Amino acid sequence: MQSYKSGCVYYVDLDSQQSLQQNAQMLCTILSDKEQPERTLVIRGNSILCQRIINAPKPEIDSKIFKYWRLEQTIHADGRGMSLDDMGFCALPNMTLKKGEVVVKIHAAALNFKDVMMAHGMLEGLEVDETRYRFGLECSGVVEEVGEGVDHLQVGDEVIAFAKTSFASHVISDARFVIPKPKHLSMVDSAGIIVAFTTAYHSLIERANLRKGETVLIHSACGGVGLSAIQIAKMQRAIIICTAGSEEKRAYLRNELDIKFVTDSRSDRFYHDVMKWTNGKGVNVVLNSLYGRLMERGLASLAPGGRYCEIGKRDILENSQLDMKTFLENKSFLSCQIDIRLQQDHDGVQYTLEQVVRLFEERKLNPIPKTVFHIADYLEAFRTMAKGQHIGKVVFEIGEYVPDKFELHGDILHEKATYLVTGALVVLVKLLFAGCKRWEQNIW
Repeated sequence: MQSYKSGCVYYVDLDSQQSLQQNAQMLCTILSDKEQPERTLVIRGNSILCQRIINAPKPEIDSKIFKYWRLEQTIHADGRGMSLDDMGFCALPNMTLKKGEVVVKIHAAALNFKDVMMAHGMLEGLEVDETRYRFGLECSGVVEEVGEGVDHLQVGDEVIAFAKTSFASHVISDARFVIPKPKHLSMVDSAGIIVAFTTAYHSLIERANLRKGETVLIHSACGGVGLSAIQIAKMQRAIIICTAGSEEKRAYLRNELDIKFVTDSRSDRFYHDVMKWTNGKGVNVVLNSLYGRLMERGLASLAPGGRYCEIGKRDILENSQLDMKTFLENKSFLSCQIDIRLQQDHDGVQYTLEQVVRLFEERKLNPIPKTVFHIADYLEAFRTMAKGQHIGKVVFEIGEYVPDKFELHGDILHEKATYLVTGALVVLVKLLFAGCKRWEQNIW
């Protein structure tokens, strides 16, 4: 109803549960209050309320309701920097398969440095939707559902897979990137072999064509790709030079892996050592993950006709400059980005994956050292990898874990459903869902 006071118009929503006399008494209270600044009010019992928009805590969802979940990170619309505190488990709807896809129930998944860089906002614009970062690229598990056109996998198969968003209970993956797990490997061992070994194999064998007797410089050799590359280089009977960022890691390479030539990855000392050990000739192949000035020194350590395999992203995303004169000596710069290959070269990735698994089955390759965390301890795992003090892979055990609570996520709605929202806040609701374009035509 409308009330008039000193020429002002008040809009008051009366309490339908109260008598006319009680509402009239509350109206008198409003009209007698000369300091009342509000013009739109609500009467509920003995309270007079007005509208306010306030910050509310994130709503939580009972974990018993949903079967599927994954680890995600909210992106701030106001441009604030990324933080690990923005990460949390989100509930998901039922999974709908397309032709050529499978659902894998995840038992273990490996953490890669790309995940850590994304979590800290260092790979802006890469592998991201408009509202959230989603983590994980490789996992091991059991096939739970098989889509149309998939004939090399069956429900119940133990598999390893390239699978985006694999820090989750389940994941949908292109069946071409799913392959039976080597039988002699555990789920945890298997979860950490795909990214590291396919990156190393693709870089050294398929791109650089590393041959017997050639010299290869492997940077950050105590990381997952580095340790995988050492095995592949030994398999090719190449001469190996390694770098690492601490004396502890350098000692590991010398004492545990019997690497004769080991130097520093955090200064350009490696350049001088390489030139000394190769009598000034340089190396035939560089497997690089360093950036900036150290990347340039790595390129300078390349022998004529050498191949430089870049597996890092920072210099590429920052569009760093190269001294082009060096390529007069028939040197090659090769970008080896396995995650981008997953988007652009499906058959090529499938072939590389099959070759790596075959080498494991033949016992020519073996799992590398790993540090294992439960998925519930994801914050500790991300911080451990960010410090760079571990050797080998970091792997999450997931198994039958169900988070105690979930954050609310738009994906709990169904893409093909239509939702009716009534009331004046419909515009606000559409804004909330605007981060996911597919909902725009389905909210009324």
